[in-house]
Amino acid sequence: MILTLVIVGAIALVLVGVVGLFFVYWLRTEQLETEINLSLPAAGENAIPIQSAPGSPAEIIISVQSGGEIQVNAETLTKETLAARLEEIAAAHPDQAVVLRADPETDFQKVIEVLDQIKAAAIWNVAFSTTETTNDSTGSVR
Repeated sequence: MILTLVIVGAIALVLVGVVGLFFVYWLRTEQLETEINLSLPAAGENAIPIQSAPGSPAEIIISVQSGGEIQVNAETLTKETLAARLEEIAAAHPDQAVVLRADPETDFQKVIEVLDQIKAAAIWNVAFSTTETTNDSTGSVR
């Protein structure tokens, strides 16, 4: 009888421990998911609009052209003026979303330089924009 109670008690203790570990794992995983802020690009009909923080400008779109020109909401800027503009945006609206898009022919290094400036300005909410292209001869989307 005593041996049976000891075995049942040991099994219950192990089960409580396992349930406790699952609970701790679940809490930690939940916390990690809320600590990682990613803005993932979407394309097509299921695209999700970017939500700006309350009181912030509606949308900041940074475009990198194939020749390396940089535009913020259709205004052409130099690297220096881009850095200053990004710092102004970050100071006024710390949670402001920024959409980065680049021409397909753009040198990848130019995009990285713009990303470095976004990071230097402490802007964390960055989304990447893509567009569908069409094949000129058939008109089909590729």
